[in-house]
Amino acid sequence: MLCDLSHVGDLTAAEVIEHSRKPVCISHVLPRALHDVKRNKPDDLFRACAAKGGVIGLSLFAPGLKAGNDAR
Repeated sequence: MLCDLSHVGDLTAAEVIEHSRKPVCISHVLPRALHDVKRNKPDDLFRACAAKGGVIGLSLFAPGLKAGNDAR
């Protein structure tokens, strides 16, 4: 079983990553650096997840991207 942190808040995700004895995942989310909305995750959570052997998957959910997709 793999714990997926895609739909939990930042504090919950950070606590699970910190306390989990096994790797976790963030399976389908976007970086908050692209668009500052709660649904997206900050880079520090991606780094923490990866540092403990976790898996990160990105989403292409249009509302999570910067308006107009002009983040070139």
